[in-house]
Amino acid sequence: MTTIHNPDAAPASDPQGRRLNLVPLEERHGLGGKVIGVANAGPRTRIGISLTDCRYHLHALGPTGTGKTTLLMNMILDDVEAGRGVAAFDPAKGDLIRDLLDRMPKSAGDRLVLIDPDEDKAPPAINLLDPAVHGGTPHDVAANVTAVMSKVWSRWWGHRSADICYHALLTLAHLEGSTLAQLPRLLSDSKWRAGRVAAATNALKAWEGNTLTEFWEGFDALPAGQRAGLVAPLLSRLRLVLAHPMANSLFGVPATTFSFADILDGGVLLCRLPKGVIGEDGTRLIGSLLLAGLWQATTARARIPENQRPDAMVVLDECHNFLHLPIGIDDALAEARGLHTSFVLAHQYLGQLSGEMVEAIDANARNKVYFALAPRDAVDQARHLRPYLDEGDLIRLGGYEVVLRPVAGGRVVPPATA
Repeated sequence: MTTIHNPDAAPASDPQGRRLNLVPLEERHGLGGKVIGVANAGPRTRIGISLTDCRYHLHALGPTGTGKTTLLMNMILDDVEAGRGVAAFDPAKGDLIRDLLDRMPKSAGDRLVLIDPDEDKAPPAINLLDPAVHGGTPHDVAANVTAVMSKVWSRWWGHRSADICYHALLTLAHLEGSTLAQLPRLLSDSKWRAGRVAAATNALKAWEGNTLTEFWEGFDALPAGQRAGLVAPLLSRLRLVLAHPMANSLFGVPATTFSFADILDGGVLLCRLPKGVIGEDGTRLIGSLLLAGLWQATTARARIPENQRPDAMVVLDECHNFLHLPIGIDDALAEARGLHTSFVLAHQYLGQLSGEMVEAIDANARNKVYFALAPRDAVDQARHLRPYLDEGDLIRLGGYEVVLRPVAGGRVVPPATA
């Protein structure tokens, strides 16, 4: 980041202090923490956000070419060098992940998990249908994966899709060694399905096995054409995603080579998910399933005393591609704070977000970083900065210059520029 302008405090309406009307930085920001920039008015004071206040999450908004990637990279490297857990998702060209790999300290090599379509020597694998991996039950596994798919593909998700997807995943989750890649076969190969259903129900208690059997008996009683029509929206998109070698190697083998809990407890997960390589559906589904896994690991931290929970950070560049969690985004952000997992949510303009995302991020990502904004976004976000700055200040920011509206000591404080 570039330097910080810091004249004496004054309301934004004061023509003598129109450009940047901020109170002295040293009254509001300590040194250390996660640094955002360096002051150029008076002492070259670093401004940033303390580790504790990072738990209130951070919203980074600005067009391409304004410095967002540089900010994200520096924040991630700071956490890596401090030994904290960090996960980063990049759905664009992958420049953020490539730049991080070029700058990653050698000492972090044994903590690093890289998910990258160009990585074919020893690609990581995670079995999303293995309850032992996530510390939950088969029902938890089926419900979480179904919830993610229903949100990623909401435009095509029929009224029976969730019911079918859930029971199919539940059947597989009860069978050791099953994977997400087997879901299409379970729904399209009736003979193979009969064997899998029998194996699952025989291993269950009578009431649970009977419930599963009744579902599949009802499904198989439907005419073949009707069954095909019901599963087509799910299968057409899932097959397309799983056809890519990266997705198949990641989700299509029984083995699991890394732990989401280990990532949060000091590991480094870098997810390079370029849409131009794995497709938009691939980017959104793979990233959202991985994020859901991190979320499950986050909720499991509730079993650990709060003073023993290490801080971790999840960075989502172009965050709207991945915010398809099993629970509401507002609830997830609110819960994550107490579980010491902070989210950095970055994107280019507000129109990329759904209404739910806008409201959740506005209320729960209380640390704000703005780059030079388009007029419409500047008008909307200026309410977070008045009376110190207004929309004109947000529009006139230079390249690699930002406005930080931070939380300090658990409360929102006046903005600074960096």
